[in-house]
Amino acid sequence: MSESKWFAVLIWFVVLVQPGFADDGSKVIGIWKLLAYDAESQATGAKEPVMGQNPTGYAIFTSEGRVMFVLTA
Repeated sequence: MSESKWFAVLIWFVVLVQPGFADDGSKVIGIWKLLAYDAESQATGAKEPVMGQNPTGYAIFTSEGRVMFVLTA
């Protein structure tokens, strides 16, 4: 390959693998408590409490971009 083709491949690789950068102010960070967990049938529109009437759980979002869910019926 010629030198210009290698340069084009390098540029393409750098653009392809670069991580997406977002504004830090728009990050979702915190802990949320589960209040309800319903599944809705697209055919009928009926909603059903998948994990019972009183599910418990949490969604945890960290500043590193990680998320963890703890859900119990």
